[in-house]
Amino acid sequence: MKKKKKYYAFVAGFCVMLAGALFLCGRSESALGTDGVVVMQQRSETGAQPETAREPQTLIVHVCGAVRREGVYELEAGSRVEDAVRAAGGFLPTADRTHHNLAKPVADGEQIRIPTQTEAQSLQEAARQKSDGLIDINTAGAEELEKLPGIGAAKAQAIIAWREENGRFETIEDIMKVPGIKESAFSQLKDRIKTGE
Repeated sequence: MKKKKKYYAFVAGFCVMLAGALFLCGRSESALGTDGVVVMQQRSETGAQPETAREPQTLIVHVCGAVRREGVYELEAGSRVEDAVRAAGGFLPTADRTHHNLAKPVADGEQIRIPTQTEAQSLQEAARQKSDGLIDINTAGAEELEKLPGIGAAKAQAIIAWREENGRFETIEDIMKVPGIKESAFSQLKDRIKTGE
């Protein structure tokens, strides 16, 4: 008889413990994460669950231009432009290393194009021209010069040849020193050209 009482007491105690455990489990919600770890998410007083969004651990970037190995690279989150260039094998000797801010953080999906020194100069000139609409006769290439009224391929080459032989044009009027460009031609050009800053 005593054994039966002890047995019932044990079962009753076990049931009480089990009920308490179930009650505590009901206050939290367990979810199995993608990495196999059980994550406990506490419900807030309003019943809403906290957000579990995570920052990406890696970034995918496209590095091209004047680097040794153009391609798509996976970098650690928080990487900089310098890290992307290093992943692509570093700069080519012709690269303009100052075009990009190497300390700038890269973004996922970003393309980083490293220009050559010649390309960077053209980009800078194009930006200057866009700002004031004038063509710098000291730095413009043949293609840009041919956009000027009355300047064809031959005269564009003559301007470049004069520049290479004599140095920069000090004033826009100096363009009349180029063979084939006289005062009548200059009158068409004077409002479209400049000699730099």
